[in-house]
Amino acid sequence: MNFSYISRIALFTYMVTLMACQQGTKPTTNTLSSAEQPVYVYSFDETGKLSTDNTKALAAKFLATKDEKGFTFNQDNNTMYYVDGSDANITLEQDLTNGNFSFSKIDRRYMGDYVPALPSSEEAIKIGAAFLREHGLQANNENELQLEHVGGLRAQSQKGKIIDKVITLTYGRKLDSLPVIGPGSKIVINIGDKGEVVGLTRRWREVSTSKRTMIKTTELMSAEEAEAVAKKQITAEFGEKATFELKSAEKAYYDNNGKILQPVYVFETVVDLHDKSIQPTPYLCIIPMLRNSPEPLNLTAVDPKALETLKANDPAKVDTTATPSRDVE
Repeated sequence: MNFSYISRIALFTYMVTLMACQQGTKPTTNTLSSAEQPVYVYSFDETGKLSTDNTKALAAKFLATKDEKGFTFNQDNNTMYYVDGSDANITLEQDLTNGNFSFSKIDRRYMGDYVPALPSSEEAIKIGAAFLREHGLQANNENELQLEHVGGLRAQSQKGKIIDKVITLTYGRKLDSLPVIGPGSKIVINIGDKGEVVGLTRRWREVSTSKRTMIKTTELMSAEEAEAVAKKQITAEFGEKATFELKSAEKAYYDNNGKILQPVYVFETVVDLHDKSIQPTPYLCIIPMLRNSPEPLNLTAVDPKALETLKANDPAKVDTTATPSRDVE
């Protein structure tokens, strides 16, 4: 894996997000059988009005920079960006609509054969929790915030040695005993040399039970109806010849960084294209539970490249399966 990939941290984050429902606690039985469990549509708490000055304050706080020249404002998506003038790997961005932000200071030191002194998994978890507390970034309801995965980023040196560059902590959300999946309701922390937090993605807005609406049973699709929709989705993505094996079916909430959290069915499948040159492909089908969804999921709009990676049957380009080992040769 070429370490230039580190500068594409957004794709890594999205892949971890997509896989989060698989990496969380899996039910021993099909959760779709819990028909009596009520589900809701949640509205987010209001985000205070933000300006470009808020982004500049974040850059000063987390990147220790006051470089005015590095900032760019995109009016189309109401997002402020920062790129360091001396090292393009040092970046920050903030969505001024919802407050989501991310930064990375995985600088040029991490390129090539550099071997950072990474903490152990246990130490990294403590560092991440302390960082969130120190900067007031933890969830208001701590029971919602769940550590879902400890992984990392690896690179191959010029001599072929595999080097662990960063430990990654991925936090997700749980509501009503159900996981929240999607690009939102996630916090990702990258921890580098000597335990330094070198990157953060925070896509987290508060919700409250006073701002939720219970969904009537008549408004929900049955599991059988949703599975039929999933089959149509797979056919649309992979073609008429594609078949699939259903591995698991679960309920979840979906956060697409929009205005609401809504309940969804999550079908973990393996798609077979019946092509000897292509191995069967793991694929997640996410279907709204509501017959008339109040907001589109926008599954591919977040990052089309991530979907293409999945469809290309090459998820191994990103190592998210285990805590990095510093002794891998």
